[in-house]
Amino acid sequence: MASNGYSKPFIKKFKDGGFYYIYDVNTNRIVEVEKPIYDIIDHYVDDKEYAIKIRKKETINPPAFSKHMEEINKAMNEHGLFSNFRPKYITMGIKNAEGVRELHAANGLKQIVIEMTRSCNFNCAYCPTSGKYSGSKKFKMHMTKEVCLKSVEFFCERALNSEEAYITFYGGEPLLRFDLIRETVDYVKKKYDNKKFRFNLTTNAVLFTKEILDFFIENDFFVMVSLDGPEQVNDRYRRFKNGKGTFKRIMKTLEFIREYNKDYYSSRVSISSVLSPPFDKIDEILDFFSTDQILDEIKVKIRSNLVDTIDTSFIEDFGLEESFKEYPDVYNKFVERLKKAILDNNLGNLTIEKKQIFSVLYNLSRRQKRRLYECVPPFGACHIGMRRVFVTTNGDFHICERAGYKYKIGCIDHGFDYERIAYYYRKLDEVLDDCKNCWAINLCERCWVAIGNLEEFTGKVKEDFCSMNKKVIEKAFKLYVQLLREDPDCLKVFKDVIIA
Repeated sequence: MASNGYSKPFIKKFKDGGFYYIYDVNTNRIVEVEKPIYDIIDHYVDDKEYAIKIRKKETINPPAFSKHMEEINKAMNEHGLFSNFRPKYITMGIKNAEGVRELHAANGLKQIVIEMTRSCNFNCAYCPTSGKYSGSKKFKMHMTKEVCLKSVEFFCERALNSEEAYITFYGGEPLLRFDLIRETVDYVKKKYDNKKFRFNLTTNAVLFTKEILDFFIENDFFVMVSLDGPEQVNDRYRRFKNGKGTFKRIMKTLEFIREYNKDYYSSRVSISSVLSPPFDKIDEILDFFSTDQILDEIKVKIRSNLVDTIDTSFIEDFGLEESFKEYPDVYNKFVERLKKAILDNNLGNLTIEKKQIFSVLYNLSRRQKRRLYECVPPFGACHIGMRRVFVTTNGDFHICERAGYKYKIGCIDHGFDYERIAYYYRKLDEVLDDCKNCWAINLCERCWVAIGNLEEFTGKVKEDFCSMNKKVIEKAFKLYVQLLREDPDCLKVFKDVIIA
């Protein structure tokens, strides 16, 4: 029976070389088919042969047509393929404040990200604290001790039942508030001595001292250091306030940590890299992250994100509009490197090229072959106030640090705003309603941040996100079948991979 008025199969067709494939949405399977089936499957309507005959009567001879119809019917009856079923709802199933409250009561909070300060000793051109992003100037420069301690209390009380709980110090440059960080950690360890909390820090690293490093080692801190590539790339946008480049100081700190305690360095230090246009130095970036000796032990922990272009004048200020259009070429290069690494069973050689298509390919290789239901949750959208909460210097609660100052969900004085959170869930249902008829429904990660600001939703950000995501998934489909044709066992390389 058709769903939502659709009678055609819920599928996505794609070709790779001389091979023809159909991604069947309802079973989450990719099947190779002969070209005639590839051609006629779009016209298969409710098992009525005449519908195809009428539409394709000039190209299909009767004997061949009957043979292919039998194959389609067999695939439907024995394997559940080519169904026209579409789900009725894309929803997380939460409609009101009471539902949010019950969800929070039954589940612990896993992470708090504390904006210790908006001040920084750098002046990175693309950073939210640079003044090139809208909506950030209304916040206090520094978080007070009172707000900080109340924030961790709020978190710790809600994280006691979580298997792992993380307290992350964020900025600006959080090491400008190292004294408060140390006081906060001591406070948590004394007051909640029956619970182990893990501590994280995102930093530009140039303020490190032996005292700070000893403290981090003693308290088992995970440290993420911001670094964009070799000197000429990093220093293009990541500069000190006086305009001087930051690369040499960052690398000096990394070398200091490595020499001081190699075990800590290899197990607790990672890199965060921002990929920004122009992309003329992409080969140098890849070579640097892959071969630099100082980074050798931590190159598998390099995370990369494309520079944020929403609510900022950064791209226009630097005249990068045309350069940004070159990113697809960079992306294709990443795909080729990823393919080679998988076939060589050497994912450890990958650095910044792992980001987007790696995750989709990982999800493809480990996907469950299952049927869709009438109600489908939005893949990739976390439950608000459960996975993490971002606390600004003002003490306001937001979904996460990636969302920045969008999606306010409460404050330190009044706790979570359950009515507001319920509104976001309802609004998400509304915005994602058209996704129920999209072939990418099982593989598209519809993150709150990626689809745009629901408080001022226009649809343009979501449209751009959908277009980009479907292109990424189609590339992943083709890479997936290419890999399996070359080596049917090669995707076992993902067996023990964990994506955080």
